[in-house]
Amino acid sequence: MEAIQNKKKLSIAIQNKTAKQLTDSVKDLRIVSLGKTGVGKSQTGNTIIRDPNAFQTQRSSASVTTKCQSATETVNSRTIKYIDTPGFFDTHGSEEQLRSEILRSIIKCAPGPHAFLILLKVQTYTVQEEEIVKKIIETFGKDALKYAVVLFTHGDNLDEGQTIKEFVRENSKLQDLVNKCGGRCHVVDNKYWNQQEDGYRSNRVQIESLMNTIKEMVRGNGGGCYTNEMLQEVHRAIDNEMQVVRAASNGKQSKEQIRAEAEERVHTRFIVRLAGVATGVLLGALLGVTHLLCFIIKKMIKSDSFTGFAKIAAAAVLPGAKVYVGVTAAAMVTGAVVAGAVRGAQIAYDAVEGEQTVLGAIKKAAQACLEKEQFFFHPHC
Repeated sequence: MEAIQNKKKLSIAIQNKTAKQLTDSVKDLRIVSLGKTGVGKSQTGNTIIRDPNAFQTQRSSASVTTKCQSATETVNSRTIKYIDTPGFFDTHGSEEQLRSEILRSIIKCAPGPHAFLILLKVQTYTVQEEEIVKKIIETFGKDALKYAVVLFTHGDNLDEGQTIKEFVRENSKLQDLVNKCGGRCHVVDNKYWNQQEDGYRSNRVQIESLMNTIKEMVRGNGGGCYTNEMLQEVHRAIDNEMQVVRAASNGKQSKEQIRAEAEERVHTRFIVRLAGVATGVLLGALLGVTHLLCFIIKKMIKSDSFTGFAKIAAAAVLPGAKVYVGVTAAAMVTGAVVAGAVRGAQIAYDAVEGEQTVLGAIKKAAQACLEKEQFFFHPHC
């Protein structure tokens, strides 16, 4: 028994040593900030990379960061790349612009970030904050929380002598979020705590603690960054574009310039593809419903009862599903919308291959969907 326990201890020690070596070998640490407008992502970035002018800031409820930005600095012999993203529910710009910049943040952190910082203010945890967290998970995936730290700003709002963990415990939903992030949470105050050097209410102390937490988190994750199929695809696309740009530059561009141009090319290509797919989804949904209505009219003429009609229509929209007499028209339309949208996305994705502009992608996607409209609902007129 003792021999088995010693063997287990040795195995754990080897794993810990390997993880530490992997962590220490990570020279480029990529950190992505996520949060709503006005939470202080840019100011926090300036604090972390120790450059007060790296990101433009102002004390306002309006968003200063409208485009995804990044800044790199060497801190304690480690290169830290901080990616500052526009706020979710941004006060300026359209949803399309926000999606474009979120895509840009994905490109800038490829092949993946080592840490996500979910920034929240020390204040009441509202439904809006909950929605932001949901949006983060929708964008990057549920597993992203294994690489996340909740960082609170406006720490001076804490009660006298109160710690951030005590503040979190007062709200079960907030505690649940922190638990999903492995219990990792810290606090800063970019207005009042910059001048203090010692004690809990000091940005220097808190940032050191935050970086130690990130280091331990990276170690716990095997020394690697967070990645998924999307990030890997982006990374491959950037590598391919870098080869093209490097060949065309004839040695006249630096590695950083080549990377920047490659990232911009990939961003443009993906935005064009997204525009085409979005067009396909919308047209596909519309055409799916159109063909469903056509089918309904024909079957209603021939059917003696709503029950018979419901079974026929439901079977057409949801093949193989159990059919109940209570099937509603809304459910059938939803089925047609989903089926049409998926088909439209597939057609558009193929149609816009090689297109260089958003307008061109929209036109090609629309043309392709209209040419193949008979495929959006099989029992067509």
